Amino acid sequence: MRAHILGIKLYPVGATTQSDDGVVDFDQIGDTVALMEELDISLLVHGESRGFVMEYITTADAIEFLDRFSNVSATVTLHHLLITLDDVIGGMMKPDLFCKPIAKTPRDREALREAVFAGHDRIVFGSDSAPHPRHKKECCGCAAGVFSAPVALPMLVELFEGVDRLDLLPDFVSGFAQKIYGITPPIKQVHLERQPWLVPESYSGILPFKAGETLRWSVVKS
Repeated sequence: MRAHILGIKLYPVGATTQSDDGVVDFDQIGDTVALMEELDISLLVHGESRGFVMEYITTADAIEFLDRFSNVSATVTLHHLLITLDDVIGGMMKPDLFCKPIAKTPRDREALREAVFAGHDRIVFGSDSAPHPRHKKECCGCAAGVFSAPVALPMLVELFEGVDRLDLLPDFVSGFAQKIYGITPPIKQVHLERQPWLVPESYSGILPFKAGETLRWSVVKS
């Protein structure tokens, strides 16, 4: 079974989009978790609670928890390395920046960045890209998620270049995850070059992260 299942994701009820039927009573999943431990299958926890691989961490507390336990790993999104809650609701609500877990304080963002740029080998990139159409974003009950897939790699290069740590980017994107999950996927190369790229205003009506802005890097071949 371990050869076919790398991890099982736990959604606490209400933690993210489409988690209405998520776990309510954690005492009822003990047998499943015990079997996963026996088979060396990772538990992937969305919502920064009770986990071994914490999906999409956003807080300084999550970093402190990660450092306390050697069997705990975490994923971090591009947008949580860049935005804070003030970017989401500091003025007019920006629905395209609303996600779960929601962005937190500048202190929390700085803690994430410090850990990532220090080369923490149990923190890996998790895209969590969510392409919601306009009618799902600009409405009551705004859908949670940031559509970051089109800009993820160019922006990560820009981000790591800005702190002179481009050497860490390959491991953050894939190297550390391979070690954590014990996998060796087929080699795939993506080529980027320092070439200005204007991010489209939309993809089939879906607004991407950094829409209308010019990035310093662009993907030229993959």
